[in-house]
Amino acid sequence: MAEPYPRNVPGPFYIENECCITCGVPMDIAPDLFTWDEQIPYPGHCFVSRQLANSGEFDLMLEVMKCMEVDCLRYRGDDLALRARLAREGHKDQCD
Repeated sequence: MAEPYPRNVPGPFYIENECCITCGVPMDIAPDLFTWDEQIPYPGHCFVSRQLANSGEFDLMLEVMKCMEVDCLRYRGDDLALRARLAREGHKDQCD
């Protein structure tokens, strides 16, 4: 299992530690769900700052997964419907 970045909020979605390449994709697509950690030196690191509040936000998480250059955004939850949708969308390997 991948190690979560320490500043991720508790919950099923997280950014993997030391995986961020400062692409900016998460903040561009879902700025209410991700934050840039400015407490660490360049190049920095993004993290999940808020978990999903509704199904529309799941679509944003999925869009982030689709657009990221590397597979830093991961799902470790036990919702079988979400896992199935992630698998259908080609993100099965991003589920713990």
